[in-house]
Amino acid sequence: MTMEYWLYLHPYVYVSIKKDIAILYNTLNGKLLEYCQEKKGMIYRLIRKLNSDKNLYVISIKTEEIDSHIKTFINDLRKYYLGDLINKEHRPHRPIQLKPVLNLQRTLEDFFPTSSGQNKIMTRDELPDYLNVITLYINDGCGEACSFCGKAYKQFMCCTKRTKGEITVDLIRKLIDQIQRSNLYKLNITGGNIFRHSSFKRIVETLDAVTHIKDYYIHYKNVEEMNFLNGEKNCLNIIINFPLDAQGLKRSLKLSNRLSLKKKFRFIVQEIGDIEKAEEAVSSFSIKDAELIPYFNGNNLDFFKQNVFLDKDSIIQGRPHMKDIFSRMTINTWDFKKLTVLSNGDVYANLNHPKIGNLNRVHIFDMVEKELHQGKSWTKVRKYVKPCKSCVFNALCPPISNYEYTIGKYNLCNIM
Repeated sequence: MTMEYWLYLHPYVYVSIKKDIAILYNTLNGKLLEYCQEKKGMIYRLIRKLNSDKNLYVISIKTEEIDSHIKTFINDLRKYYLGDLINKEHRPHRPIQLKPVLNLQRTLEDFFPTSSGQNKIMTRDELPDYLNVITLYINDGCGEACSFCGKAYKQFMCCTKRTKGEITVDLIRKLIDQIQRSNLYKLNITGGNIFRHSSFKRIVETLDAVTHIKDYYIHYKNVEEMNFLNGEKNCLNIIINFPLDAQGLKRSLKLSNRLSLKKKFRFIVQEIGDIEKAEEAVSSFSIKDAELIPYFNGNNLDFFKQNVFLDKDSIIQGRPHMKDIFSRMTINTWDFKKLTVLSNGDVYANLNHPKIGNLNRVHIFDMVEKELHQGKSWTKVRKYVKPCKSCVFNALCPPISNYEYTIGKYNLCNIM
C-alpha cells in the first residue's frame, strides 16, 4: 500500500549546495552531514529539492521512493535533529516551515546601491553605530631590529617602526572629540617603542579621560616602569619573539609587574621549535596570560599548513550559529567596524588595503561612510573570492583574515 509523507528540515538547519556537494549543518548542536552527487545522487537531489525556495524545507515523498539509502538518510536526520518524516494521514496539511534566509536589517542595506545604482544616504546619527575599535600607531622610534618589524603588523596586532613619525596629542584629542557619540569600546595603542614617544605621558592621560578599554602593545625589551600607565581598563600587551633573551624577558616581567594593569604576553612563533620554546618560557617564568601568534615570514608555509590551516573538523568545532553564518555572508567580522590610524593621520580599514583618508583633513565618520559604501575590507567575504565561493563550507569558515592577504591565497585550509 502506497503511503505519503512530509519530509522536512528544521529551521535551524543550514543547507549549502555547491556543484556536486551538499551539506546539512545543525546550528544548535554542530552536527554536519555531507553528500556527494556522484555517490549519493538520490539524497543529493532530495536536499536540492528541500532547499528550493518553492518548497521551503518541506517536500512530499511516497513509500516507493524510500529505498534503503533514503531510509538511512531519514534516520540520520532524526538522529542528529536535522529533520523528520511525518505520515500525511496524521498531518494532511503541509507543515509550515520557516526556512532560514538572510534578512538584512535596514542599516545593513545601506552598504549596497539602490536599483538606480546609487548608495542610500546615511544620516550622521547612524554612522557612529559603525565604529567599535580604533588602532593608533603613535610613533616609529625603536632601538630594536626585529626581522618581523616591517611585515608582522599587517598580519596581527604588533609593534612596528613603519609608521611615519610621531602622532600629535592634538590629533588624538581631535579623534576623541569626533568619536564621543560612537559605539567605540576599545582603543589599541602601538607603534615602535611607544614608551619613547615624546609625549607618551600626555597621550596616556588624554586616553584615560575616556571610558574605553585601552590595549597598549610593546616589545618585551622596551618595557619600562611607567607608573602613570595604570587602571583596570588598561592592558599592556608584551610582544615576545625568538631567539629569546631570557634576561631581557626576566627584566620585562619584573618591571611590568610593578604596573597596576592587566598584562598579556604574545609569543610570535614561526616554527614548531618556537612553540616549544614559548611553552618552556611560560612554565619557567610562571606567565599566566600567554598567547601564541603565528607569523608568516614567506618561507614557513608548511608550518602554517600544519598549525594554522583549517580542515572540516576544525571548522565545525568552531560551532558557528545561524547568526554567525549569515554575518559571514555579508560582512568580514574580523575587520567590520574597525579602523587603524597611523601616526601621520592616514586611516585604513585594513592595513593590507589602500588608505581611506587622513584624519588631519577628513572627519572620521566620513571615512566610515566611505568604507561602508566603497571599501575593500569590511564587506570582503568568502562567497565573492576564488576558490572559496565554490566551496560548500564558505559561510561556515572564519572570515578572511590578514594571513590570507599576506600569503596571497584565500583558502588556508585542507579542503580545496
